[in-house]
Amino acid sequence: MNTLAREGKPEGFIFLGDIFLQGISVEKDVDKAIDYYELAANCGETFGYEVIAEMYIKGEDVPLNYEKAYELLDKSSEVNHGELRSDSGYYFMGEMYFFGLGVTKDWNKAKKYYKKIIRKYSNTGSDYYWKACARLASIYESVNDPDYKAYAEKLKNVVGKCTEGMIDEQILDSLGRYDR
Repeated sequence: MNTLAREGKPEGFIFLGDIFLQGISVEKDVDKAIDYYELAANCGETFGYEVIAEMYIKGEDVPLNYEKAYELLDKSSEVNHGELRSDSGYYFMGEMYFFGLGVTKDWNKAKKYYKKIIRKYSNTGSDYYWKACARLASIYESVNDPDYKAYAEKLKNVVGKCTEGMIDEQILDSLGRYDR
């Protein structure tokens, strides 16, 4: 992977970003990780922006900054002609609109991002798939929309497998409960 980075290949920069972010065989260095993710994005792999955005949304290793997270996700989408690069990118953009994190709360926009995950990642085993089903079911249930049952059924079909061995608190946490 280091060879890929030396050759300017974006996947090599993503790999090096992960190594420095997690401190694998090197001292953990968040600034260096972000630099590598930005290099990947600048080479066309906008997943780098989405990784950094997730850090800002969660406040992990960087200060919580929803505005910066939105800016990075929006930049990734803009470069990719209106599409985000990953299931996590769609999920966190949806979460921002669902909760009103750095943007005006807008469940219609949140639904758009959650539905993208369901359409694009239903066969990948992505845990963001079932999280998106849960959010959509929640939205539809709260407005008494008949689509609630469809998303609740999808959630029921995948949640057992995805949550095997987890306690209730872990399940709620993985569904994305954010402090406001």
